[in-house]
Amino acid sequence: MKKIIMLMIGVVALCIADVAVATEPTQANVIAVKGCAELKVEPDIFFLNFTLQGDSRPIIDQRRDVLELLKSAKIDLDKQLSINSMGTTSRRASNGNYETVPTQSFTLRLFSTQQLQLISSALEKKGIKSQRVNIDTSKRDEYERQVRILAMQDAREQAQILAEAVGCKAGQCMKIIDPSNRSALKSHGANMNASRVQYSEFAEESELTASPNLKYEKIEISYSVEAEFMLESGK
Repeated sequence: MKKIIMLMIGVVALCIADVAVATEPTQANVIAVKGCAELKVEPDIFFLNFTLQGDSRPIIDQRRDVLELLKSAKIDLDKQLSINSMGTTSRRASNGNYETVPTQSFTLRLFSTQQLQLISSALEKKGIKSQRVNIDTSKRDEYERQVRILAMQDAREQAQILAEAVGCKAGQCMKIIDPSNRSALKSHGANMNASRVQYSEFAEESELTASPNLKYEKIEISYSVEAEFMLESGK
């Protein structure tokens, strides 16, 4: 009697397993693809990084001159200027020995290539040659959202192309693998017209010139996403 009961339980278990397999989509019914998208946008934020070195003059005197220069250029020091680091560097003195030199690094946020040229030239005129520029866009969040949507649309299109090649069609999206590779950098806009007028006056007083046509390479914002779609009959 026990053997009969165990046999019946085994048969029921096998039936349940067959139903589960039948209701779940098999791997053969799924098409996995990768969608990619890229946008190229004009930069409108420029980060001018510069470093003061206390070799020829004390840093405190150089910093005072820089702050006066930026104030005369109508720079909002609280919003546009930040101190990155204070430290030291080693350099070889004229006697052949190494000496320690104090340094202080700053980042200045500017909003046009004209502003960038004028300020950079003015700093170099004061002997500050250690400069580096990074670029960004104030609409980064908007562009990143666009490129994510375009990447997903590309995934759907790629799935449809491959499905049609075997006489099928891409159905419901079953899975999305998002790499979450969005940049953490946030950007903010600025009053470009007002800034240009202010810097024009500053250029006349400082005897500096800038080309309004100077352009940086466009910023590339790319994104890729993996997705799986049901592979359905083309009929």
